[in-house]
Amino acid sequence: EISGQGSARELGATRARSPAMGACLTSLLSLSREALSDQWQVFCCMRRDPRLITAVCIFWVERVGGGLGAPVAPYFLLALGLSAPDIGLLSTVSLVCLVLPAPLYGWIQDRHGPLYTIMVSSAACALGCGLRGFAQNFWWLLPSAALAGFGGGNLVSTISAHVATETPPARRALFLSALAVQGAVLRTCGQALYVPWDGTLQLCGLTERLLRFRVTLSVCTFFCLFGALQLALTLTLTLTLARSAYLEWIRETAHLIKGLAPNHMVAVGSEGQG
Repeated sequence: EISGQGSARELGATRARSPAMGACLTSLLSLSREALSDQWQVFCCMRRDPRLITAVCIFWVERVGGGLGAPVAPYFLLALGLSAPDIGLLSTVSLVCLVLPAPLYGWIQDRHGPLYTIMVSSAACALGCGLRGFAQNFWWLLPSAALAGFGGGNLVSTISAHVATETPPARRALFLSALAVQGAVLRTCGQALYVPWDGTLQLCGLTERLLRFRVTLSVCTFFCLFGALQLALTLTLTLTLARSAYLEWIRETAHLIKGLAPNHMVAVGSEGQG
Protein backbone atom coordinates (compact mmCIF):
# COMPACT_ATOMS: atom_id res chain seq x y z
CA GLU A 1 0.00 0.00 0.00
CA ILE A 2 2.85 2.38 0.91
CA SER A 3 4.61 1.51 -2.34
CA GLY A 4 1.45 2.26 -4.27
CA GLN A 5 1.07 5.65 -2.60
CA GLY A 6 4.72 6.53 -3.42
CA SER A 7 4.22 5.58 -7.05
CA ALA A 8 1.07 7.70 -7.19
CA ARG A 9 2.92 10.70 -5.76
CA GLU A 10 5.78 10.30 -8.26
CA LEU A 11 3.29 10.04 -11.11
CA GLY A 12 1.55 13.18 -9.92
CA ALA A 13 4.81 15.07 -9.65
CA THR A 14 5.78 13.93 -13.13
CA ARG A 15 2.46 15.13 -14.51
CA ALA A 16 2.90 18.43 -12.73
CA ARG A 17 6.36 18.93 -14.22
CA SER A 18 5.28 18.00 -17.74
CA PRO A 19 3.38 21.27 -18.48
CA ALA A 20 6.30 23.31 -17.11
CA MET A 21 8.81 21.42 -19.27
CA GLY A 22 6.56 21.78 -22.27
CA ALA A 23 6.25 25.52 -21.71
CA CYS A 24 10.05 25.80 -21.33
CA LEU A 25 10.66 23.91 -24.57
CA THR A 26 8.08 26.03 -26.38
CA SER A 27 9.75 29.19 -25.12
CA LEU A 28 13.19 27.95 -26.23
CA LEU A 29 11.88 27.05 -29.68
CA SER A 30 10.24 30.45 -29.99
CA LEU A 31 13.46 32.24 -29.00
CA SER A 32 15.47 30.08 -31.43
CA ARG A 33 13.11 30.90 -34.30
CA GLU A 34 13.30 34.59 -33.45
CA ALA A 35 17.11 34.51 -33.29
CA LEU A 36 17.35 32.66 -36.61
CA SER A 37 14.94 35.14 -38.17
CA ASP A 38 17.04 38.07 -36.93
CA GLN A 39 20.21 36.45 -38.23
CA TRP A 40 18.67 35.89 -41.64
CA GLN A 41 17.40 39.47 -41.84
CA VAL A 42 20.83 40.85 -40.94
CA PHE A 43 22.47 38.56 -43.48
CA CYS A 44 20.10 39.81 -46.20
CA CYS A 45 20.73 43.43 -45.21
CA MET A 46 24.50 42.93 -45.37
CA ARG A 47 24.24 41.18 -48.71
CA ARG A 48 22.19 44.02 -50.25
CA ASP A 49 24.12 46.94 -48.73
CA PRO A 50 26.85 48.10 -51.17
CA ARG A 51 28.76 49.72 -48.28
CA LEU A 52 29.07 46.41 -46.41
CA ILE A 53 29.02 43.58 -48.93
CA THR A 54 32.69 43.83 -49.97
CA ALA A 55 34.09 43.85 -46.43
CA VAL A 56 31.64 41.25 -45.14
CA CYS A 57 32.33 38.91 -48.08
CA ILE A 58 36.06 39.10 -47.29
CA PHE A 59 35.25 38.28 -43.66
CA TRP A 60 33.17 35.24 -44.66
CA VAL A 61 35.86 33.85 -46.95
CA GLU A 62 38.65 34.43 -44.42
CA ARG A 63 36.72 32.65 -41.65
CA VAL A 64 36.31 29.53 -43.78
CA GLY A 65 39.98 29.53 -44.77
CA GLY A 66 41.16 30.06 -41.21
CA GLY A 67 38.94 27.25 -40.00
CA LEU A 68 40.32 24.85 -42.60
CA GLY A 69 43.89 25.25 -41.37
CA ALA A 70 43.10 25.45 -37.64
CA PRO A 71 42.97 21.67 -36.96
CA VAL A 72 46.50 21.04 -38.29
CA ALA A 73 48.33 24.14 -37.02
CA PRO A 74 49.48 22.73 -33.64
CA TYR A 75 50.42 19.35 -35.16
CA PHE A 76 52.41 21.12 -37.87
CA LEU A 77 54.42 23.00 -35.24
CA LEU A 78 55.10 19.80 -33.33
CA ALA A 79 56.12 18.01 -36.55
CA LEU A 80 58.74 20.72 -37.14
CA GLY A 81 60.22 19.92 -33.74
CA LEU A 82 59.04 22.97 -31.81
CA SER A 83 58.75 22.73 -28.05
CA ALA A 84 56.01 24.17 -25.86
CA PRO A 85 58.06 27.33 -25.03
CA ASP A 86 58.68 27.86 -28.75
CA ILE A 87 54.96 27.67 -29.50
CA GLY A 88 54.25 30.04 -26.62
CA LEU A 89 56.82 32.52 -27.95
CA LEU A 90 55.19 32.43 -31.39
CA SER A 91 51.81 33.17 -29.81
CA THR A 92 53.36 36.09 -27.92
CA VAL A 93 54.89 37.53 -31.09
CA SER A 94 51.55 37.22 -32.88
CA LEU A 95 49.74 38.93 -30.00
CA VAL A 96 52.23 41.80 -29.84
CA CYS A 97 51.99 42.35 -33.60
CA LEU A 98 48.22 42.33 -33.25
CA VAL A 99 48.08 44.96 -30.50
CA LEU A 100 50.80 47.42 -31.50
CA PRO A 101 49.54 48.38 -35.00
CA ALA A 102 45.89 48.64 -33.90
CA PRO A 103 46.06 52.46 -33.34
CA LEU A 104 47.73 52.85 -36.74
CA TYR A 105 44.93 50.85 -38.37
CA GLY A 106 42.38 53.07 -36.63
CA TRP A 107 44.10 56.24 -37.80
CA ILE A 108 44.31 55.03 -41.41
CA GLN A 109 40.67 53.96 -41.32
CA ASP A 110 39.60 57.38 -40.01
CA ARG A 111 41.68 59.31 -42.54
CA HIS A 112 41.46 57.19 -45.68
CA GLY A 113 38.53 54.81 -45.20
CA PRO A 114 38.29 51.12 -44.37
CA LEU A 115 39.23 49.64 -47.74
CA TYR A 116 42.94 50.38 -47.38
CA THR A 117 43.19 48.89 -43.89
CA ILE A 118 41.30 45.76 -44.89
CA MET A 119 43.44 45.37 -48.01
CA VAL A 120 46.69 45.71 -46.02
CA SER A 121 45.41 43.23 -43.42
CA SER A 122 44.43 40.70 -46.07
CA ALA A 123 47.76 41.02 -47.89
CA ALA A 124 49.78 40.60 -44.67
CA CYS A 125 47.66 37.61 -43.67
CA ALA A 126 48.21 35.97 -47.07
CA LEU A 127 51.96 36.53 -46.86
CA GLY A 128 52.09 35.10 -43.34
CA CYS A 129 50.10 32.00 -44.29
CA GLY A 130 52.30 31.37 -47.31
CA LEU A 131 55.48 31.74 -45.29
CA ARG A 132 54.14 29.37 -42.63
CA GLY A 133 53.43 26.71 -45.23
CA PHE A 134 57.08 26.82 -46.41
CA ALA A 135 58.58 27.08 -42.91
CA GLN A 136 61.47 24.77 -42.11
CA ASN A 137 62.19 25.71 -38.51
CA PHE A 138 61.40 28.13 -35.71
CA TRP A 139 63.11 31.09 -37.37
CA TRP A 140 60.89 30.79 -40.42
CA LEU A 141 57.83 30.80 -38.20
CA LEU A 142 58.72 34.02 -36.35
CA PRO A 143 58.02 36.40 -39.29
CA SER A 144 55.03 34.25 -40.19
CA ALA A 145 53.57 34.74 -36.70
CA ALA A 146 54.30 38.48 -36.86
CA LEU A 147 52.53 38.82 -40.22
CA ALA A 148 49.62 36.71 -39.01
CA GLY A 149 49.13 39.01 -36.04
CA PHE A 150 49.64 42.18 -38.07
CA GLY A 151 47.29 41.04 -40.83
CA GLY A 152 44.89 38.27 -39.91
CA GLY A 153 44.57 39.32 -36.29
CA ASN A 154 43.54 42.86 -37.22
CA LEU A 155 41.40 41.87 -40.20
CA VAL A 156 38.41 40.95 -38.08
CA SER A 157 38.65 44.11 -35.96
CA THR A 158 38.93 46.42 -38.98
CA ILE A 159 35.93 44.80 -40.67
CA SER A 160 33.93 44.96 -37.42
CA ALA A 161 34.82 48.65 -37.06
CA HIS A 162 33.69 49.30 -40.62
CA VAL A 163 30.38 47.50 -40.03
CA ALA A 164 29.85 49.47 -36.81
CA THR A 165 30.53 52.76 -38.62
CA GLU A 166 28.14 52.06 -41.48
CA THR A 167 25.32 50.67 -39.30
CA PRO A 168 22.65 52.86 -37.64
CA PRO A 169 23.16 53.09 -33.86
CA ALA A 170 19.82 51.43 -33.18
CA ARG A 171 20.88 48.27 -35.04
CA ARG A 172 24.63 48.34 -34.43
CA ALA A 173 24.64 45.78 -31.62
CA LEU A 174 22.47 43.41 -33.69
CA PHE A 175 24.75 43.65 -36.73
CA LEU A 176 27.95 43.15 -34.74
CA SER A 177 26.55 40.17 -32.84
CA ALA A 178 25.30 38.69 -36.11
CA LEU A 179 28.77 39.16 -37.63
CA ALA A 180 30.31 37.30 -34.67
CA VAL A 181 27.81 34.45 -35.04
CA GLN A 182 28.44 34.23 -38.77
CA GLY A 183 32.19 34.12 -38.17
CA ALA A 184 31.87 31.33 -35.60
CA VAL A 185 29.59 29.27 -37.86
CA LEU A 186 31.80 29.69 -40.92
CA ARG A 187 34.96 28.87 -38.98
CA THR A 188 33.27 25.70 -37.70
CA CYS A 189 32.30 24.84 -41.26
CA GLY A 190 35.91 25.32 -42.34
CA GLN A 191 37.09 22.98 -39.60
CA ALA A 192 34.51 20.40 -40.65
CA LEU A 193 35.81 20.58 -44.22
CA TYR A 194 39.26 19.45 -43.12
CA VAL A 195 38.36 15.74 -43.04
CA PRO A 196 37.15 15.53 -46.67
CA TRP A 197 39.95 17.91 -47.70
CA ASP A 198 42.62 15.69 -46.15
CA GLY A 199 41.02 12.63 -47.72
CA THR A 200 41.13 14.31 -51.11
CA LEU A 201 44.82 15.09 -50.68
CA GLN A 202 45.53 11.45 -49.86
CA LEU A 203 43.61 10.32 -52.94
CA CYS A 204 45.78 12.69 -54.98
CA GLY A 205 48.88 10.85 -53.79
CA LEU A 206 50.02 13.03 -50.89
CA THR A 207 50.69 10.28 -48.37
CA GLU A 208 53.24 12.15 -46.25
CA ARG A 209 51.48 13.78 -43.34
CA LEU A 210 53.79 16.82 -43.04
CA LEU A 211 53.37 17.60 -46.73
CA ARG A 212 49.58 17.51 -46.35
CA PHE A 213 49.91 19.89 -43.40
CA ARG A 214 51.95 22.29 -45.53
CA VAL A 215 49.44 22.22 -48.37
CA THR A 216 46.51 22.80 -46.01
CA LEU A 217 48.16 25.74 -44.28
CA SER A 218 49.29 27.24 -47.58
CA VAL A 219 45.76 27.12 -48.99
CA CYS A 220 44.80 29.74 -46.42
CA THR A 221 46.92 32.14 -48.48
CA PHE A 222 44.34 32.11 -51.27
CA PHE A 223 41.47 32.82 -48.86
CA CYS A 224 43.32 35.86 -47.49
CA LEU A 225 44.56 36.90 -50.92
CA PHE A 226 40.95 36.94 -52.11
CA GLY A 227 40.31 39.96 -49.91
CA ALA A 228 43.38 41.87 -51.07
CA LEU A 229 42.64 41.25 -54.76
CA GLN A 230 38.96 42.05 -54.41
CA LEU A 231 39.70 45.36 -52.69
CA ALA A 232 42.41 46.24 -55.20
CA LEU A 233 39.92 45.70 -58.02
CA THR A 234 37.25 47.62 -56.12
CA LEU A 235 39.54 50.60 -55.55
CA THR A 236 40.69 50.57 -59.18
CA LEU A 237 37.12 50.41 -60.43
CA THR A 238 36.02 53.14 -58.03
CA LEU A 239 38.81 55.49 -59.11
CA THR A 240 38.10 54.78 -62.77
CA LEU A 241 34.40 55.46 -62.39
CA ALA A 242 35.08 58.61 -60.37
CA ARG A 243 37.46 59.92 -63.02
CA SER A 244 34.96 59.14 -65.78
CA ALA A 245 32.17 60.87 -63.87
CA TYR A 246 34.39 63.90 -63.27
CA LEU A 247 35.31 64.21 -66.96
CA GLU A 248 31.67 63.81 -67.93
CA TRP A 249 30.73 66.60 -65.52
CA ILE A 250 33.43 68.83 -67.06
CA ARG A 251 32.08 68.15 -70.56
CA GLU A 252 28.50 68.91 -69.53
CA THR A 253 29.61 72.12 -67.80
CA ALA A 254 31.57 73.19 -70.87
CA HIS A 255 28.58 72.45 -73.09
CA LEU A 256 26.35 74.53 -70.81
CA ILE A 257 28.76 77.47 -70.83
CA LYS A 258 29.08 77.32 -74.62
CA GLY A 259 25.29 77.33 -74.86
CA LEU A 260 24.98 80.37 -72.61
CA ALA A 261 27.95 82.23 -74.10
CA PRO A 262 28.80 80.98 -77.61
CA ASN A 263 31.74 83.39 -77.97
CA HIS A 264 33.35 82.25 -74.69
CA MET A 265 36.41 80.03 -75.11
CA VAL A 266 36.15 76.81 -73.09
CA ALA A 267 38.81 74.12 -72.90
CA VAL A 268 37.73 70.64 -71.79
CA GLY A 269 40.26 68.36 -70.12
CA SER A 270 43.89 68.99 -69.29
CA GLU A 271 47.32 68.09 -70.60
CA GLY A 272 46.25 67.10 -74.04
CA GLN A 273 42.94 65.44 -73.08
CA GLY A 274 39.99 67.00 -74.76
